[in-house]
Order: sequence, then C-alpha cells, then structure tokens
Amino acid sequence: MNEEDSDSVAGNTLKALLTNGHEANEQFLKYLSRGKSDMDANITFGQATERLGNLICRSPIEWLSLDSLKELLCDYESIIAASEERQDILQFVMPLTECYLRIENYCSKAVVKTDN
Repeated sequence: MNEEDSDSVAGNTLKALLTNGHEANEQFLKYLSRGKSDMDANITFGQATERLGNLICRSPIEWLSLDSLKELLCDYESIIAASEERQDILQFVMPLTECYLRIENYCSKAVVKTDN
C-alpha cells in the first residue's frame, strides 16, 4: 500500500468515526459498566482508540464540519471522564488527549471567527 492509499484509508476511517461516534462511545461505556470481566474487549477497544487518536492527530481537521467536531468532542469527554477511574482503560485513552485538545482548540477558534 503506498502513502496515497494509506491517506485515503485514514480519511475514510475518520469519516466513519464521525458518523458512528456515539455508537462506539455507547459500546465503550457499556463495557465500563460490566467491570473487568471481558479483558479481550478492553484490549481490542483500547488498541482501536489508540489508533484512532494517532489517526486524528495526523489528519487535517480543517475540512471537517464544526458540528461533527463538537459531536466528537462530546464523545471524547465521555470516554476520558469514564476512564479516569479505571486504570486498565486509562492507559489506552491517554493518546486521545492530544487530539481532544487539538480539536477543542480548533473549535474555539472557529467559533470566535463565526461570532465576529
């Protein structure tokens, strides 16, 4: 797979995340409520979230709609808040912090521009 194909896959994956953000978040929160009984699910979701964080950090966010970004921020707020009490999950969520801050910063600048 060349770099161009890789970027296309990354873009499509990011679009899928934005479309299915709430569904993924609900599944994660259901996992949290079950406790530590399903460690395979924990590891699988953790790896997916880490990959997602890395993907968003290196993808341009300027082409995404402000509403989509705000929805994504809500999902990340829920994930980060829920993971703070669970060390087994927190280790996977930490890579999302950088992209969360990057998106939040972009949204605040976009809102300021819109208000003027």
